[in-house]
Amino acid sequence: MSKKRENAEEGRLKEIDRKEYREKKKKLRKAGYLAKLFVAVFILTVAFTCLSQIALTGAGIAVSVIVIVVIAFIGVAFDVVGVAVTGGDEAPFNAMASRKIKGAKRGAGMIKNADKVASICNDVVGDMSGIISGAAGSALSVSVAAGFENEVWKFLFPIIITAVIATLVVVGKAAGKSFAIRHSNEIVFAVARFITFFRKEK
Repeated sequence: MSKKRENAEEGRLKEIDRKEYREKKKKLRKAGYLAKLFVAVFILTVAFTCLSQIALTGAGIAVSVIVIVVIAFIGVAFDVVGVAVTGGDEAPFNAMASRKIKGAKRGAGMIKNADKVASICNDVVGDMSGIISGAAGSALSVSVAAGFENEVWKFLFPIIITAVIATLVVVGKAAGKSFAIRHSNEIVFAVARFITFFRKEK
């Protein structure tokens, strides 16, 4: 009887060790992912900021506004994809993949890894685009306001423009999320097919 208890206790301890090992491995994987994410966000932010500065330097007001709108639109678009992935259903994509439909396998993979895809789309590209478009809009408005003679307008114009850009981005993301929730699978499939056009599925 005591031998059975010993075996049972030994088995329980081994199971605890396995669980602890899995937990440690999971934490290490998460730490590695966050470290990679930190580096990627830093590099992308520097790249986006440099590109926006180059595009805005010496450009007219119309061109500058277009650049800012494009950056903001990129953020909203990626935010929509991030929401769609989290709300997507993997089953239809698996069914399409069995029929060898292009993009289906990639779409299933996107939904399977929804947490990572959403993190990149929403937290990296989405938020980063919003911040850069806001900063670029603020810089442009300050530059334009410098030509005003009225001191009150010099002070108010940058604030108004920054508020308008922030409002448009927030409203755009809110409308985009509502659309993404209603058409999650269609959006994921469209993105998957677009990616597959440039990169073949494995």
